[in-house]
Amino acid sequence: MAARRTMEAGFDGVEVHAANGFLLDQFMKDSANVRTDAYGGSPANRCRLLFEVVMAVADVWGASRVGVRLSPTNPSNFVLSDRDPGALFAAALEGLTRLRVSFVDVVEGSSNALPALADLDWARYRACFGGVYIANNGYTKASGQQALRAGRADMVAFGRPYIANPDLVRRFELDAPLNAVVQETLYAKGALGYTDYACIEGPR
Repeated sequence: MAARRTMEAGFDGVEVHAANGFLLDQFMKDSANVRTDAYGGSPANRCRLLFEVVMAVADVWGASRVGVRLSPTNPSNFVLSDRDPGALFAAALEGLTRLRVSFVDVVEGSSNALPALADLDWARYRACFGGVYIANNGYTKASGQQALRAGRADMVAFGRPYIANPDLVRRFELDAPLNAVVQETLYAKGALGYTDYACIEGPR
């Protein structure tokens, strides 16, 4: 139903959220998934629900309009973990390749103050996926360009920098300094921290 609603609303595609401790991530990580049926046990089994959700969404959109967000080593707010995040990540990427999804958006490492759950060789895992690999988490313009040049990523996502810099693309073009993120206003109520960051050429 949600996939159909997004199409009716005029979106270009959808990203299935399988990261950061939410439901699909809970099925994937063995610290949360202790099932003994077809959805538990091996990495492939724990990815089963993810694959079924992706197939259902692709039935609406077509796989070329579907992406997936993953966070193999991010402890997130729920501090989920896995005994072998590398094997789990590889199983997810290989399955998503078979399903021919358009892209994966990968949170590389930890996105909060807690340390990453493992130190993975991201370039190695990028090679496990047949579509567009979007590297995400803590990238700067320089490190993003380096990842693209090295072939370690096809695209780079910027989250918090974009919140604080609505003109981030322009700032990158000019090598202009960036506004700092005001952490206290993230996820807060009201407009503060969402519409009041300054642009290079004046307020937003």
